[in-house]
Amino acid sequence: MNKKFGIDLPYSRILVFLFISTLVIPQIRTDISHAETNSDLSEMSIEELMNLPIKSVGFFDISSDKAPGSIWILNEHDIRTTPSQSIAELLQLTIPAVNVSSHSIYGSLYASRGAPMFDNSSSQFMWDGMNLNSGGSLGVNSGLKLPLLGDIHQIEVSSGPSAVIHGNGALNGFVNLVPKSGSTNPGNYANVSYGFDDRMIKIETGHGLEYGSDKNFYIYAGMAGADGSSANDDLGYGQYSYENHGQGLSNDYNVREIAWPNYRTSLNWNHGQFQFTGLLQKELYSSNSYFTNDQKSPQLYHETAAIRPKVDISLGTLESLEIDIPLEFFDSGYISNYKIQKERGNSDLRIETNCVLKSTRIQDNQLAAGFKIEYDHHRSNRYYLRSRPSSSPIGDDADWVVYSLFTEDIFSISKNWNLTAGIRYDSIKYDTDEASDFLNEIIEDSDLFSPRIATSYNLTQTTVIKAGYQEGFHFPPVTEIYTGNLKPESIKSFETNLIQELPGTGLKITCNAFYNIYKDSLLSDLGSTRGNQRDDFGATGGEIAIDWADGQITKAQLSYSYSRPLDISSNPVSINTADEDLDEWYCYPAHMIKGRIYRYWMEKMIMTSLAFEYGSSVSKPSEEWYQAREIFNNDRFSVSCKGKIRVADRIYIELLVKNVAHNNIPVPSYPYNSPWEGALGEASTYSYIGFRLE
Repeated sequence: MNKKFGIDLPYSRILVFLFISTLVIPQIRTDISHAETNSDLSEMSIEELMNLPIKSVGFFDISSDKAPGSIWILNEHDIRTTPSQSIAELLQLTIPAVNVSSHSIYGSLYASRGAPMFDNSSSQFMWDGMNLNSGGSLGVNSGLKLPLLGDIHQIEVSSGPSAVIHGNGALNGFVNLVPKSGSTNPGNYANVSYGFDDRMIKIETGHGLEYGSDKNFYIYAGMAGADGSSANDDLGYGQYSYENHGQGLSNDYNVREIAWPNYRTSLNWNHGQFQFTGLLQKELYSSNSYFTNDQKSPQLYHETAAIRPKVDISLGTLESLEIDIPLEFFDSGYISNYKIQKERGNSDLRIETNCVLKSTRIQDNQLAAGFKIEYDHHRSNRYYLRSRPSSSPIGDDADWVVYSLFTEDIFSISKNWNLTAGIRYDSIKYDTDEASDFLNEIIEDSDLFSPRIATSYNLTQTTVIKAGYQEGFHFPPVTEIYTGNLKPESIKSFETNLIQELPGTGLKITCNAFYNIYKDSLLSDLGSTRGNQRDDFGATGGEIAIDWADGQITKAQLSYSYSRPLDISSNPVSINTADEDLDEWYCYPAHMIKGRIYRYWMEKMIMTSLAFEYGSSVSKPSEEWYQAREIFNNDRFSVSCKGKIRVADRIYIELLVKNVAHNNIPVPSYPYNSPWEGALGEASTYSYIGFRLE
């Protein structure tokens, strides 16, 4: 099949047709005009922007000022104005205390408040509340590297555990991707981009329609591919690689390759009390690892198909019953190119039944109670959405069921004082008939209770203080159970918050402080095997964020975050992401500063945006094997910028340049002793041009 810039021509023709159709199809007129329904977020005041409702922090929608813990929101305008191409870049540039690195096997690794993990299974990623973490292997399959953002309306991030609401996987908080709807984004959307350095081509198109009160849909399709680019090896990554083990390396690195076509399609349909959400996405990209004459960089494959019918049944003016039944398929693979192509992979099928009863019958109380039944079907050496892999990373199958009961109450003690209290019970039962004799000997059923209690108090109309205690947990992935008799890991988190708005100045200041205790952590350093840490260890720190807006023209944010591990046990504790004394993290910057600002010019005809991030150097272990860590023994500083000009009604030209300062220090990652695996080329400069209809 003919290719140009690594793209199959039939796919490109289909996408070009879809894009042109989006431009020429006339708008479908409804009773409510585009201008009336899609209020421009740039015209909202700082107070309105800061108090947007959150869908994922509790059973009832609540503002971030009232919600338990530290909540960060990126609205659609933030997404459009931030100089980024993917969810991973958005989170890295904007969210305090979040560090998103690159790994040769797992892709983007998400870390929050100093707790980087070996995969993403301990932080829950969701699509409009629907869990995107596969329970069997890598955790998140949410397409963090996909350069596709055209169907996302809002991103909600929690920096603390949230087990009462989300259960397994919300150990280190969550990231909820809220899709566009026909009421928030009626009309047509289209975007075409080209990358000069990695030769990326991206095409997106979407359409939203509102056809009545609480009746709307939004449908989206996007595809992208990139040939990749040569990695910058100024720091000599190669000299620290496998050459000491007889393999040798060339200096030829090809990175940021995206196999064509990577794609995402989504549907968000709302019809009164009924909602249907659908998602299909594929992520196949280069791991950014080394390759020699015999071995090309391996590729990582993740594909997700998920649907969720949901109904909200009114039981009167004071009660409602919410029922949803998500069905999700996950394929995860590793494509090796050593001499002959060989693909290893596994799959997961998950079906859930969620039922939540909500009531406001008791005065000053918002009470919710419910249950969830989750069935997981993990199969090695099998795919649902792709041809069967040739082998499996782990040669065993497993089935399990999770039963959950939960309840929570939001009690308004007074007009200015709220108290939130809840508890959750989870029980995991493994199906021994489906597991091998070996797996049956080491897996154990588990039962967990997870409480949450939090309060918020308005000292004044512009000053809010919050305090809370939350717990989270994470059942070990099946692919990790083989390394030993692993228990669920858990966290206890204490947190205080101060939110201060300064009327008339456009300023809002947020201060957070946390103290976390990790129990049975899977970060235990046991050499070649994975195991639970026998003794507890802690982490402490906090964040300060300053938001400022000058009317409707300028908006800026500056944040600082700090985190460090703590040895709180009387016995020696050794974890593989911190030094021996638990004084410093190995693969997470203790100090991070992030800033961004955008401004409109010439009656909003032109928009300019700039974002920067700073990460302090991380300590270097004393062992000679970890000499590669010298690469990260330097401060990281990155600056990215974006410009947009309106050339016609709703049509814009965009120019994006990432890492303008060309700082060569990549984001520190796990594994900390192998920066050439996943980090190559991540600190290079990349530029893009795009045409957008919005």
